[in-house]
Amino acid sequence: MRRVLLAILLLAPLRGVIAQQLVVGVDQRVELLSLVFRLAGAPEYSDGSIRGYAEAADRHFAAHREHEVVRMARALRADHGVSFDAVMSMAVHLSPFPTLGERTPFESAGSTLDPRWPPAKARLFAEALRRFVRDADVAGFFAAQHVVTDSANARLRRMVAERVDPSWFERFFATPGGERFVLVPGLLNGGGSFGPSVSPREGSTELWAIIGTWNSDSAGLPVFPEALGSTIAHEFAHSFINKVVARHRSAYEGFAPTYDQVATVMRAQSYGNWKTVVDESLVRATTVAWARANLSDSLATVVMNGERSRGFVWTGELADSLAVWRARRAGRPWLDDGSAEVGAWFGSLTSRVVAMNAAFDALRPRIVSSSIASGATNVDPATTTFTVTFDRPMVVGWNVGGAGDAKRPQFAQPGFSPDRRTWTVRITLEPATDYGFSLNGPLGGGFRTPEGVALARSEVRFRTR
Repeated sequence: MRRVLLAILLLAPLRGVIAQQLVVGVDQRVELLSLVFRLAGAPEYSDGSIRGYAEAADRHFAAHREHEVVRMARALRADHGVSFDAVMSMAVHLSPFPTLGERTPFESAGSTLDPRWPPAKARLFAEALRRFVRDADVAGFFAAQHVVTDSANARLRRMVAERVDPSWFERFFATPGGERFVLVPGLLNGGGSFGPSVSPREGSTELWAIIGTWNSDSAGLPVFPEALGSTIAHEFAHSFINKVVARHRSAYEGFAPTYDQVATVMRAQSYGNWKTVVDESLVRATTVAWARANLSDSLATVVMNGERSRGFVWTGELADSLAVWRARRAGRPWLDDGSAEVGAWFGSLTSRVVAMNAAFDALRPRIVSSSIASGATNVDPATTTFTVTFDRPMVVGWNVGGAGDAKRPQFAQPGFSPDRRTWTVRITLEPATDYGFSLNGPLGGGFRTPEGVALARSEVRFRTR
C-alpha cells in the first residue's frame, strides 16, 4: 500500500470496456479523517506532499489541535492501533460530508468497519467529528481550497478515463459483480494508499482505492503520473481480498510461523501481524497478475521483482499459483472456494522462506568498489565526490538515506556513467566529522537492475581527518 514501482511503469491501452460505474475525485470524508489524524500527529498522515494545501490546513486548524476529536484520535491510535487503513475505513463508513452519519451501524453483523475501531468508541468519535466540522469551519477550509481539489479531480479523471478497467477485478476474482468502484486521491496522505470497502444499508457494495498523492507541478497543484495504474490495481485488490481472508482466517493460521521469520522486514513496512502479510501477499500477487494482463512481459517482471525486493520473496510463485487455483475453479469465486488450498500454500512457506530469501539475495546486484571505503577514519575533508561501481548496469539511482546518528554529507548533481555501472555524486565534507549514509533503504529503493531487483541496503560510514 506504498509508492511502489511508480515512475518505471507505462500503462498499456485499456483492454475491454468499463462495465461498472467508476467514481473518481477528491472525497471530503477522506480529507477530513486524514486531517484529524494529521493534527493528532500520526506519521502516516503527516507527509502532506502537496505543500501549499498541507500548509493551508495547518494554518486553518492550528487553534484546534486539542479539539476533543483530535484527542480521541490520539487515544484510539495508542490504545487500539487505529492507524493507516483503519483511519480510511472510518472515512468510507460515514455518510457524505457534512452529515457524517453511520452508513451501516458500527456494531452490526454486516459492518465492514475495521475491527480496530471499538463500535462504542467509533460512535463517540463520529459525534465528536461532527462537532469538529462545526467548531473548526471545515466547510470553509474546503471552499477555500477548491482550486486544488478541482485541479486534482480534472487531472485524475483525465488520467484514468482510458486506463482503468474495474471489471478486470470482478473477472479475476469471479465475483458476481455489481460493486461500485471509487477512486480517490488522498491529498494529505503523502505516499500512503489504502483499499477499504463498505456495504451500506442502501446501495451497492463500494470498493475504494484511496491513492497517495505526492507529485505536484510548479504551481503546487497535484499531478498524477500515468504509472499510477499499478497502485490503483493494488488498492482495488485489497477491497476484494481482505474481507475474504477475514472470512476464512483459520485456513491461513499456518502462516503465523513464517511471519515470525520475516517479522523485522514486515514491521518496517507497518505490517504488524501475519494476517496483514497474507492480505498484502495476495494483493501483490494480484498486482503482478494485473501487470501480466495489461503490461509487457518485461514490465510485469519489474513489478514482480519490486515486490520481492520489499521482502515478499514468494510473490512470483504465488502469482503463478493464483493462475492454477483460478483454472481449477473456472467461473467460481476461487479465493472463497479454495481457501483451504490457498491457506495450505501459505503454511508451506514456513520450511521454505529461508531458502527463498537466500535465492533472491543471490540475484541482487553487488557493489564492486567505492571511492570512500566504509570504516575509513582518515578521509580528506577536501574530497568533493563519492563514486560507487556496481557489478552490472543499474537504473534510477537516487535513494540515499541516513545511517544512524552519523551526519549525512551534503549531496549534489548525482549521475551515472554511460554504461550505468558507476554512479557519482558531489559531496561537501567538514574536518573531524563522523559521516554516514546508505544506498537504498531496508526495503529497496532507487538503485536497482533494469529487471527491478533492488540493491540491498548498503551503509557507508567514515570519519574525516
